[in-house]
Amino acid sequence: MIYLLTGAVRSGKTTRLLEWSKNRRDVAGILTPDRRQRRVLLDVRMGSEHPFQVQNKAEAVISIGRFTFSARTFEIGRAILKREREADCRWLIIDEIGPLELKGTGFEPEVEATIRFFKNHAPERNLILVIRDTLKDAALKHYGLTDPVIFNFP
Repeated sequence: MIYLLTGAVRSGKTTRLLEWSKNRRDVAGILTPDRRQRRVLLDVRMGSEHPFQVQNKAEAVISIGRFTFSARTFEIGRAILKREREADCRWLIIDEIGPLELKGTGFEPEVEATIRFFKNHAPERNLILVIRDTLKDAALKHYGLTDPVIFNFP
């Protein structure tokens, strides 16, 4: 089953998923919470955090709006999705699908490969996609999602 968690920017989607997943052993994937006013990438199953939002542009970066992100951390996120897509977990989270992914960058091509895998090979597992409300329709069309369960948050 594919679920979409959608809502406005900074409406608590990631925080809610962090709380829901923190004591579960059947959840994997990536979350992007804020830590000390900077975004990090969290490997949900392993519990490891990777600096995501950067100030030092000495490393390779990807900019979107007023934010600058580590290109290396996007690579880590893609590797986590690739690893977890076929792992033995009941729930897989992708936080979040944004403008970069809809342009084929960011966590792509792993987001598309993961959605395709869940559509075709994992009917007994659950995929949670976090998508801001302003991108929901574009994401549904882009990924060919015709029957996801949609939760508008809050």
